[in-house]
Amino acid sequence: MSLLVIGHRNPDTDAICSAIGYAAFLRASKNEDAQEACCGELNVRTNWVLKQAGLEPPKLVLDVRPTAASIARRQVVTASPDETLLAVNRRLLEHEFRSIPVVDEEGRLLGMPSLADIAQLLMPPTQADDANHRRVRTSLHNMVEVLEAARAGTAEASRQVEELILTIAGSSRETTKARATSQISITRRRSQRSTIAPTGSASSTKGVERSAVTQPTVSGEPVNASTSSG
Repeated sequence: MSLLVIGHRNPDTDAICSAIGYAAFLRASKNEDAQEACCGELNVRTNWVLKQAGLEPPKLVLDVRPTAASIARRQVVTASPDETLLAVNRRLLEHEFRSIPVVDEEGRLLGMPSLADIAQLLMPPTQADDANHRRVRTSLHNMVEVLEAARAGTAEASRQVEELILTIAGSSRETTKARATSQISITRRRSQRSTIAPTGSASSTKGVERSAVTQPTVSGEPVNASTSSG
């Protein structure tokens, strides 16, 4: 959409020439898509001046009030209901919006949260609302995404939205490091125990093999129970 440069209503020659000159200045100095315009019919003197200068008459604009067509966006920036609060807030700041439409898969409008609405989710207006603000509706997938964390195990993080109670805990770097070191030591000991064979298993196996290949004779002398051809 072009930037219209307009003088006063019922313009005279000075207003028209000023609009033409300022529009040209914006195009040359700031790369603006500026276009000269006028809010009223040109008089005879102005038409004569433009003809002598070899300039086209400016665009005639009779109504400068904004319309939906002039300010609306065809490529609408939206949010989906399963997105995180952090993702929606970042999109608002990125596009310098004060609100953003939330739509479903079919493009139907579900809500229109604003920055003020998002702030109310984090800062309860009264102390009596503290308990309610601890309740959050989210999924394990959203928590993993916001925290940029890695989930233990091979199963994928669930996208099912649940009502959860928010609990905040803190820990110093020293405590966190000590707990991580302790957990690593426990994991290593368990891994070592799982690789050691049970005591006596080898001798028991050999005893079974000996009993299977020998048997007593009538005289009490053992002989090999296996036979060989030839």
